Amino acid sequence: MPPPGERTPETFPPQPEELLRLLGGRLHGLSLREVCEGLWPALRWRALFENEDSITERVRKGGLTAAQSVHAEMMKLVAAGRVRLGHPRQNEVDVQAAIVYEAMRWSGGTP
Repeated sequence: MPPPGERTPETFPPQPEELLRLLGGRLHGLSLREVCEGLWPALRWRALFENEDSITERVRKGGLTAAQSVHAEMMKLVAAGRVRLGHPRQNEVDVQAAIVYEAMRWSGGTP
């Protein structure tokens, strides 16, 4: 695994187990922006400078931005019953960033 400062969506793509690890232990889940920040701490949500890489602006291999690829992976986990959508965060920078994911708590075989 690359060190946090060297992680990019190309070198460290979102994987289900890493996404679940990020969500683990979070009482109120994480927003999409927070999940992306946990995966790629050196990237900004939106670029501030010309030619700067960002999570939401550059379309990558596969035709999605990094944020869209994380959301797609999270929705697979939602469909599998491992994650649920939470209440959107009102204090996030935009609607996409405000999407919240919560890990499902399993107790006695019941989610």
